[in-house]
Amino acid sequence: MPRPLPSFASPPVTEVVISSRYKFVPTYSLLTIADLARTAASNGFVVIEERPGYDAPTERFGGSVASSQVSLEILSGPPPTRYWFLNPVGDELLQLQPNWVAANWRKVAPTADYGRWDSRWSAFSTWVESVETSLTEGNSELQHDQVEVTYVNHIETKGVWQDHSDASRVFSFLANLDQRTDGFLGEPEQTTTELQFVIPDPTDSSLPLGRLHVAVTPGFKRPTNEPIFLMNLTARGRPTSSDLQGVRAFAELGHEWIVRAFADLTTPEMHLAWGRNDTSEGEEA
Repeated sequence: MPRPLPSFASPPVTEVVISSRYKFVPTYSLLTIADLARTAASNGFVVIEERPGYDAPTERFGGSVASSQVSLEILSGPPPTRYWFLNPVGDELLQLQPNWVAANWRKVAPTADYGRWDSRWSAFSTWVESVETSLTEGNSELQHDQVEVTYVNHIETKGVWQDHSDASRVFSFLANLDQRTDGFLGEPEQTTTELQFVIPDPTDSSLPLGRLHVAVTPGFKRPTNEPIFLMNLTARGRPTSSDLQGVRAFAELGHEWIVRAFADLTTPEMHLAWGRNDTSEGEEA
């Protein structure tokens, strides 16, 4: 029986993004945007913004470079515009461009609660179905080739740590930071870390399906200027099939890796401050 997912009553999540890249559909045009704008408005997404296009990094395996790579291609026209559709509060966001779609939840109000994973998948899948309807008139599915799940965490002191030199009290992988050969250095003033893990295919652990990227950087909370740590976790890889069902399979796997990695890389002291209770249903990070 699989272990329950780590669960926290008050996780430090400030943003969650589910996105997928898909094969370009020739029928994509401003009419598509107009159609989706009407759909978005009917669901309360009345704010529209234009942003530069996003070129999703590609996870590559088997070559000499074991890291994400950005593909370069010669474009015959201007770079694609990325459209943002937001609700008035700004905590729900749909992002769309010709070959990519994403749904974000953002913690805009300090007292806002993260709506948990099921609500995030529901929002994303609903938008994907709307995009498919607009692009193909419901006659076919988008052909997805990459999926991303990202969790952004703002880790506050919570009475456990005081300044950025206390990183080892927050992150378990820094627990032995003071065990140096000569004992010359004291605690580092700041710590910035990037970690990368291979996500194996559940059906064949010898085959890579994607990667988990973890980035930790020091920061300060506005407007109080209190120290925080920003911890971003992104699971990126290929769907198990090109349809929405395959996207969901990788998204669910990526979500599990993010939640378990978050618990694995942070300390029991912080878990206590966040109210860890792995027996609670639907209360995962």
